[in-house]
Amino acid sequence: MDGIIHLERVVFDNNLLDREWYRGKSSAPGYSQDLHLHAVAPGGKLVAFANGWADLDARVGELESVRTLSTARKRLVAATVLACFRRMQRLGVRRAYVATEAEPYAANRLYELLGPSVKCYEDHWVKKLR
Repeated sequence: MDGIIHLERVVFDNNLLDREWYRGKSSAPGYSQDLHLHAVAPGGKLVAFANGWADLDARVGELESVRTLSTARKRLVAATVLACFRRMQRLGVRRAYVATEAEPYAANRLYELLGPSVKCYEDHWVKKLR
């Protein structure tokens, strides 16, 4: 668990991520440790992760949070994402979404290489609460 927390602290640049945060995340509805995959570089260091969520009733999945250390090879990240999709499929998921950022965003090149069948755009409305 400490390696996972350290990796997520570094890639999110957030020192507040700790064991309590991870316990909260891993107890959230829909969280599955089987869909929280990590890439390990030669030497054993965790260098990337893909966190999938599955709604088995709706047979829909979402890939939300894919991050990597800048030193990681793209093929490790791609393999992690594809493994997460395969696990979702084995669970019965028939459609998966990838949450990403608007262009220009370098990670979108990875998703394009993986061959999504449809690219969608969302609008977001934000109201600041006092």
